[in-house]
Amino acid sequence: MQQGEYIGLILVLITTLLLLILSIFVMKIVLKQRLKTIQQKNKMKEFEHKQSKVLLDTKIQVQEQTFKSISSEIHDNIGQRLTLSKLQLNMVLADKSLSSLSKNMLQNSVDMITDCIAELRDLSRNLSYERIMLLGFRELIQNDLSRIQDSYSIQCSFVVNGEIYFFPSETELVIYRIFQESLQNMLKHARASEFLVQLDYNHGALHVTIQDNGIGFEQASIELPNGLINIQQRANSINGSIEIMSNENKGTKILLNIPYHESTKNQSDLS
Repeated sequence: MQQGEYIGLILVLITTLLLLILSIFVMKIVLKQRLKTIQQKNKMKEFEHKQSKVLLDTKIQVQEQTFKSISSEIHDNIGQRLTLSKLQLNMVLADKSLSSLSKNMLQNSVDMITDCIAELRDLSRNLSYERIMLLGFRELIQNDLSRIQDSYSIQCSFVVNGEIYFFPSETELVIYRIFQESLQNMLKHARASEFLVQLDYNHGALHVTIQDNGIGFEQASIELPNGLINIQQRANSINGSIEIMSNENKGTKILLNIPYHESTKNQSDLS
């Protein structure tokens, strides 16, 4: 090989090597830039998620404060006034000069006020944050289902499977509010004769099933009612996932999953 050809070959090799190094360098810059872009997007998503959660938490706190105010108003004001009205009517009923017709009308009024006081007392208790914290959401669900079964002739079932895990009180409050919202939706819209609530503690998560045999709705054809949107928002606030399934004339099923650490024990669990 002549010297000129040898030098030419070396130049080609050197040029190729330089181009290869340059390509690798450019690729590193591009990959680094892409990685940086992905990290920025992830940070933005994380920031948006945190902001969304803060807004949800704030909304729920405002709702709970409103519930607390309503509960206090019912207990301290409306309930007392109705009780006073009942006492006054009973005093009038004691008047022997009243006709039988008047007494019957007054007695009906007293009975209606008595029913109103009882219903308002139940409403006040259901809105009370302190009562929920004291009893826990499982007992409250059981009590509500018993009341609904007696008042509306709806067959209610409550099933608990697995080893119970005690969530923080704020999480239990949200679970109970989701149940309440589902119950109200069923009573208002479903025309159901059966209602099931099932709690499955399994594999580090609480699986909540809320199901009725009512008229249901076609999910593809309508927007979700506000009640179901509230349920989704509350589930998001406790890092839970929720699925709402319904078909016309086949009822509605709500599946709520809330993760927890099986190894974690809290005071309620140890007491």
